[in-house]
Amino acid sequence: MNKHLVAQKDILKALNNHSLVSEPVHSIRFSAVGDIMKIPSPQKNYVDSRLNAHLEKSDVVVGNLETLISPAYPVPTDSLFKMNSDPSVLSAFQRSDGSNIFSALSLANNHTFDYPDQAIHDTLDYLKQHDIQQTGIQQTNKPYAVIEKNAIRIGYYALTTFINNSTNFAASKIAFNPLLQGIAKIPYEKWTNTCDLNYNPIKQVLAAMDSDNIDFKVISIHWGYEQHMYPQPQQLQIAREIMRQGWDVIIGSHSHTIQPAEVCFFNGYEKSLPDSIASQSAHQCRMNTSDGIPRKSIAYYSLGNFTSYTPSIWSQLGVIAELEIEKDAQGHVDWHSPKYTYTYDHSFHPPDGKQFLTLFDQQGIQCPWDFCINELDEFLDIPKQHMEGAGFSFSERMRLIWISGQDAVKALWYWVTYKE
Repeated sequence: MNKHLVAQKDILKALNNHSLVSEPVHSIRFSAVGDIMKIPSPQKNYVDSRLNAHLEKSDVVVGNLETLISPAYPVPTDSLFKMNSDPSVLSAFQRSDGSNIFSALSLANNHTFDYPDQAIHDTLDYLKQHDIQQTGIQQTNKPYAVIEKNAIRIGYYALTTFINNSTNFAASKIAFNPLLQGIAKIPYEKWTNTCDLNYNPIKQVLAAMDSDNIDFKVISIHWGYEQHMYPQPQQLQIAREIMRQGWDVIIGSHSHTIQPAEVCFFNGYEKSLPDSIASQSAHQCRMNTSDGIPRKSIAYYSLGNFTSYTPSIWSQLGVIAELEIEKDAQGHVDWHSPKYTYTYDHSFHPPDGKQFLTLFDQQGIQCPWDFCINELDEFLDIPKQHMEGAGFSFSERMRLIWISGQDAVKALWYWVTYKE
């Protein structure tokens, strides 16, 4: 499977400025970030101004809010498993006009019901006050958010595959998007045959979006195994079925690590690409659908953590996935120029003792890890090699496991310092 995902990286490069919309009259930049985890204390300025300036270039920004924001319950500074955060986890993301960076956020994840319903209502109130839409909680007759920019209508729907606190979930009176059940949460747990999963709720949302004149359909799925660097084969099967149904973008979350993406071509779209791609069927996802319309879809299996509270290298790395979306006068829509921008959240021994979320570059990184202090260039290349390059050889993977494992042990040893 790794060979397949490595081959996908050449496809992503070939899609730079490649669109079937030859005469666009409307265009937007769409960006997605990964898991927005809790921060343990008020930190109003923990986001690098350069990162905010970068995100502000996007017309639409979405992400997975994997924490509640409720003053009714304490912020658990010493818990790895209960998510409630200080409001600055979101308020620090501001555009130059003072508005929030985020257009909409997913509330469909395993931590949504960590606390009783009051915490969810508080979170919804906070988002409403800051003009941030959400998907996951059904507050209207639409189970999805509609984001309209430059005459392009984006439908954004989110679901999760499981909930941690089944007691709160069972007692809740809140309408929640249906779970996609049957997907294993941990290794060796039994999977439901991917052909037998209940996709009907997802299909119904697609039909509603079509009736709602949605131009571009985005689905967020909380799934997979934590701390894994690649998706499971079953996730690829599920993603392909969902893309086949008509979704343009899948945004995966939950692994807390960055994972490579996959593009699927439908009804001969690949024939419009350079021969180096069009003539190579190996390690490509190609399908036909009944409508016969050439199109493509992309699955971002995981974008990692955007904000982090865990003291390990891979869970502090994140990626912003960016696309250009175009629409012509006839209403045809296509996307192109997929791009990654890497981020790093200094939450273990951070600079000046304060958490600092920044761009993953020479200016932003102040390496707290023993192995990379004298090898910063190599450190900066790690996520790019994983997401855009040839991946890692067996020996390279073993070395990364060893050095990151050593530092993770040290980080846990200094956990009290981290909490403070």
